[in-house]
Amino acid sequence: MLTNNKNNDAESHCMRTQSLGTKFMFFILGGGVGAVIALLFAPKPGKELRQDIADAAVRGCNETLEAAARVREQTAEYYDAAKEKGVQVLDTVSANLTAFKEEITDDVTKIGGMAEGAARHVRDSIKAKTVG
Repeated sequence: MLTNNKNNDAESHCMRTQSLGTKFMFFILGGGVGAVIALLFAPKPGKELRQDIADAAVRGCNETLEAAARVREQTAEYYDAAKEKGVQVLDTVSANLTAFKEEITDDVTKIGGMAEGAARHVRDSIKAKTVG
């Protein structure tokens, strides 16, 4: 049950992060559109306006590259965490499987011993009836 809660927490965190990323993307997109519209309606000469648009485009590009770098870092962190968790799960399953195999081997040995003892008893009982 505790593992299920951890899975739900991880899934919830992933959904919150995804939602945050989507919101951030729309925020940046809206800001860019707003900036372009503001520049187009600003009372400036053509040369200044073109320079402002170019500066805004460069700033937008730089901000996008920075955001992409942050997303890349977060993705690498999530990948490493998922990989580590996968290794832990695999180790746990492997250990439990080994223990289960040992229990079954012990049970089979016990059952084999019981069957062998019963077979001897039947054999001895048959010998005693045929001899006596």
